[in-house]
Amino acid sequence: MSDDLAAARFAGVYAATTTPFRADGSVDFGQFGKHCVWLIEEGVAGLIPNGSLGEYEALSDAERAEIVTTAIDAADGRSRCCRACQPSPAPRRAAGPNRPPRRARPR
Repeated sequence: MSDDLAAARFAGVYAATTTPFRADGSVDFGQFGKHCVWLIEEGVAGLIPNGSLGEYEALSDAERAEIVTTAIDAADGRSRCCRACQPSPAPRRAAGPNRPPRRARPR
């Protein structure tokens, strides 16, 4: 792909989205969707859910998939969504009793 073509496909600002958590450590998908809508209304050209902001490693596969689905639904064709995927450097843990607890994020 030429540099000009790549620049045309990815023109503008793409936001690596953050994942909001509730006090109990669960993902707040409703708030995430609202945040995606706000980013689009503020002018971002694209969303990058499950980016490299750190929370990716703490999410289950189901949560990661729902994050992407929520971003696509929030974009509603008004913005591009580039789901990020990255290999896990540590063995992946399934949701369950061996999963490390999440800490509530300070506000």
